[in-house]
Amino acid sequence: MNTFRRSPVLLMALALAATVLAPARAYSAGKADQARDPAQLEKEGKKRLEADLARAGKLRRPEWLGATPLEVELTANYNKMRRAVDSRFGEAKSRAAVKILYELIDRGTGKPREWAGWYIAQSLVWAKQTPFAMLEYSKARPTAHSLLSLGRCYLEYDQFKTATSYFERAAALAASEKQKNVLQARAYWGIGDVCRRRGDGSKAKAAYQMALNAFGLEMQVQGKPGWYYANVRKNTSRMQFLMDLCDAESLDVSTLKPGTYTATVQGFDGPITVNVTIADGKMTNIKVTAHKESIPLDCFEEIPRRIIENQTPSVDTITGATVTAVSVMGAVLKALQQAR
Repeated sequence: MNTFRRSPVLLMALALAATVLAPARAYSAGKADQARDPAQLEKEGKKRLEADLARAGKLRRPEWLGATPLEVELTANYNKMRRAVDSRFGEAKSRAAVKILYELIDRGTGKPREWAGWYIAQSLVWAKQTPFAMLEYSKARPTAHSLLSLGRCYLEYDQFKTATSYFERAAALAASEKQKNVLQARAYWGIGDVCRRRGDGSKAKAAYQMALNAFGLEMQVQGKPGWYYANVRKNTSRMQFLMDLCDAESLDVSTLKPGTYTATVQGFDGPITVNVTIADGKMTNIKVTAHKESIPLDCFEEIPRRIIENQTPSVDTITGATVTAVSVMGAVLKALQQAR
């Protein structure tokens, strides 16, 4: 309780979260003319989640794990093991990376084993094994980081109430941590994404503004290295993208000039460039032509597909690659603005 008294910004965030689940307009989740009720999305998502969690609980680990070869020799050298895992994610060999981590958990010793136990849940997200990741997260003591990740996992299944509760808990827990501003910003970011997913742009913008405010507070913290402040500035840019995306549904693509337009924005690891083609009053092709992302997951294929299907740059992100997904959407919006 004392934490909330000392944190008026957090009180505002929780008040905002309390309104997230109020009635919202329908959200277009398939083709643009097929409006979906958020309550129906949540109901359908719950069925999928229950089925996937039941299957994951029965298997305990991904079924492909046994057939995945262990590509490295396990050692007590933490740096070597971490490089082995991270490089495989960068090379889109997520199953091989997860295999190494599980072997470290089962057979490793010392710091490599401890790190693997902490890292496995996030790695399962990157390997597109969300139900298994959720089971792993539930085993450990809750932290602001794990609660934020669980919120993203539940949002993947359109579980708006549960996702919001995890983001609220993360914001509250972060209030007593050293990186509270960044962690709370990520919590408000998550609440904003819930609102945007449910089709309430005004509440989403309010949450994103709170994230912007929290990142601004972090910029005032003294004594951090230069690269740290650069990352915070990048996140403020992403919040602005998201706020702009809340207004994107009012953008009538049919009125835009035909042609191919190019735009570049900052991604997680470097610039991302996209080409957007408009023909016959609609977006017909979106291609990522350059990037430096190390773990893009499906963002460069799935996000363009969703945008073309819905004919709006404001679509769902991808769990585990939220920053990259937002950057792709922001680049598409920037390209569309050139066609006015």
